[in-house]
Amino acid sequence: MDLIKGSIKKLPEEDLLILYQDATNRIGSNSLGGDPDPVYIKKQETIIEAIQEELKARET
Repeated sequence: MDLIKGSIKKLPEEDLLILYQDATNRIGSNSLGGDPDPVYIKKQETIIEAIQEELKARET
């Protein structure tokens, strides 16, 4: 998680939004396959949470 957070901090806001959309799409695609992988989904959710935290931190 620390590696993800460190990498996310370096991204410009535009790239954060693209990454957020990508992670969301990956969850949807994985779920639509009929046999979703809970570990994969959790990893994508962790990325989404880290992006949200970073965006909130940048607001202040």
